Amino acid sequence: MGVHTFVDMLAWVLAQGIKLRDTATKFVKRFMLKVMRILGIRERVASDNPNQGFFRFLLNTLLQRLNEWAQSAVSGIES
Repeated sequence: MGVHTFVDMLAWVLAQGIKLRDTATKFVKRFMLKVMRILGIRERVASDNPNQGFFRFLLNTLLQRLNEWAQSAVSGIES
């Protein structure tokens, strides 16, 4: 493998990594916004650069809400 071939491969891999990052970033942002809408959290509350703590808060709140809805549904069936 020549130097140019290696450099071309490395450049391609790096470009694919950037595309993957951009795709993942868009997916995470869309997912976050959908979860926030479900929970009734205004989009202004989210910062432009959310951190792991915010994601944990958002997912924990979603799971709590889903649990509440499930319990409410089950109690409605039992009544």
